[in-house]
Amino acid sequence: MTKKGWLLFVVAFVYLIGGARAEESYPFEKYPASNIFRGKPKAPMLDSPRARQYKTAIREAAKDGPDFAGHYTIAAWGCGSQCSNFSVIDALTGKVYIPPDDVSFSLGGPIYRLDSTLLVTEQQASSGGPLEVDLYNWNGSKFVLLRKTPLHYSK
Repeated sequence: MTKKGWLLFVVAFVYLIGGARAEESYPFEKYPASNIFRGKPKAPMLDSPRARQYKTAIREAAKDGPDFAGHYTIAAWGCGSQCSNFSVIDALTGKVYIPPDDVSFSLGGPIYRLDSTLLVTEQQASSGGPLEVDLYNWNGSKFVLLRKTPLHYSK
């Protein structure tokens, strides 16, 4: 394994090990979901070109039912080695929301909970730049940026 490959492996391993503790530090309780949906989710409406392009990932995620903000499901897919995209599917209506490209994530995926409207992304702010944590609040149709925080690592 090359030095670069080994470094990527170590970073990914440390991230996965520390992921559960990182989730606990985000303020999910400040952004509670109003209702938790328990019924059978509606089939996703693939009414945009991007939703149709990623229909398999969207349909598969929707089958499992809500996992975000009470009655929404996050469907995620890769878009390159350091990038992933996602959609938000409303289990009540089947509507599929595709966030703008600036709401994306890398590393381990977005961090979210069924009982909260808070979504956390951890990503590289720019090519070669530092990592950053972005906190968003889902308002039922789009993500509202709450804050961006650069991550600094000490040696």
